[in-house]
Amino acid sequence: MEYIVFTVGVLTLGLIFLWLYRVQVRMWMKYWYFSQQALRVGLQREQRLLLWQLAQMYHPSDMHRLLMNSRLLNKTLLKAINDVELDLSIDLKERELKQYKYYELKRFFDHAEVKPSIASTKEFKKGEQLLLNRPENVRMTFSGWILTNTRRGFELRLEKGSLNSWITLANGSHFEFIYYDNHKTEHHFITKLEQAKEEDRYLVMLFRHTDAIRLMIDRKPPYCRMNREALLAKAEVSLDKTGSRRFITQDGSSCQLLELSLASAVVKSHNYFEVNDFVYLQFMGNTQKIVCYARVEKILQVEQYRQIHIQFLQTSRASLNQISSLVYDL
Repeated sequence: MEYIVFTVGVLTLGLIFLWLYRVQVRMWMKYWYFSQQALRVGLQREQRLLLWQLAQMYHPSDMHRLLMNSRLLNKTLLKAINDVELDLSIDLKERELKQYKYYELKRFFDHAEVKPSIASTKEFKKGEQLLLNRPENVRMTFSGWILTNTRRGFELRLEKGSLNSWITLANGSHFEFIYYDNHKTEHHFITKLEQAKEEDRYLVMLFRHTDAIRLMIDRKPPYCRMNREALLAKAEVSLDKTGSRRFITQDGSSCQLLELSLASAVVKSHNYFEVNDFVYLQFMGNTQKIVCYARVEKILQVEQYRQIHIQFLQTSRASLNQISSLVYDL
């Protein structure tokens, strides 16, 4: 009897040990996968460890995929900033230091540039899958497969869907694409449609080659994303010049929002602004009004309008949190 109890006890301990070892090995594998992505993005060791801690804290099931999921990454950083701001158990100096580190991470991803794994569409192989949509209609996304790839261009085969889908595809001139490499990294590019023809129940589209391929790490505006609600189109925006650091409301000048992240925005306007002007940006959504304070960082003249790049100031943290729900659908 004692022998049976001893044997059962040893087997139980062995199974527990194997289970713990399996859990630890899986954790090592996830960290290795995360580290490879972080090195590719260019994160320093301290930033890498900080982001890994946040991933373990907020998204333990998806932590090894955090860097390649812009929506999840923004949600994680936003949650961390909010939690630190509301944590009264630590002193003010430590809170500010943590917030500074999180904002530094966010600023890093706003400017992250990583070399794509493919340099040109000429490198696509037969059978590889691409997602595509027209830039002016991001709600309608299609999936296609490479049929042929020649010097003339690459042919994509898509299953014929509804009449509206057919019209959207056949009448397009330029299309946005997303390609996933072996590391599940998103590559984005735009190219021109040369011709489209119907073959049985498929639509075969010939696209021009392009070398302008970039990674979708985490600096992309929402209108470039696939399978996302085009929330920017719903927001009415006005940009006011304040002239000082105080919120002085003047007559709002209507403008068009081109890009938006938690740290910055790009707007299209005919009104005159100068670099380093302090402005406030007002978003009118369906149910709420959001006001952000910002500084003009850069101005570009594009045809008949001016493209104004603005950087949000830290005094607008609460407003930025509201914007995140508008933009990223957290």
